[in-house]
Amino acid sequence: MNALMKFQKFRQIKQQQMQNKTVGLQPKRLFGLRNDVLGNIHFTMTKYEIIYPAANVIVIQNFVTNEQKFLRLPENINPEIIVISPNRKLIAIAELNIITEKTTIAIYDIEELKRLKTLQLAVECPIQAVEIYAFITIYTFGKNDTMVTGRASNKNYPGRATLVKCNPSDTSIITVGGENMMKIMNKTEKGFGQLGTN
Repeated sequence: MNALMKFQKFRQIKQQQMQNKTVGLQPKRLFGLRNDVLGNIHFTMTKYEIIYPAANVIVIQNFVTNEQKFLRLPENINPEIIVISPNRKLIAIAELNIITEKTTIAIYDIEELKRLKTLQLAVECPIQAVEIYAFITIYTFGKNDTMVTGRASNKNYPGRATLVKCNPSDTSIITVGGENMMKIMNKTEKGFGQLGTN
């Protein structure tokens, strides 16, 4: 009995000590990576910074110095797709306006953290959303007109394109992939010519 009473007394003392202690948490890093955004993480030119969406901002975090910069998106804008340029100086964000349900493509400078240009989808695009990717538009950044517009899928094999990637060394060559489709295409004077197979 004596041992049992000692154990119970010891347990009571420990419980009182635990109740009197306050535990303080100090988070070192907070990540809110959104997994609903296509292309949700990229490396910048420095190779020590990553770009990722968190809530309604785009975070540029230096993981060596633990410093963060924020690119705040306009109100009622939801990022859907993030793509970084081959030279890693610009990012393009497909932004869905929650109120009007229209998608635009905004181009931002990573160093300046400001919007450089907003692109509307092509007029001949039947659906005003970027996620379909049935049409591809190459835009001359210095001009305000579309250079080449082409259809990625073909009538015999109606695959849905879900991913478009540019060749980092030659931006006239792109790869289009998706369900039942994989095409390597190059820009010609008339539109796009296919280099690969379905």
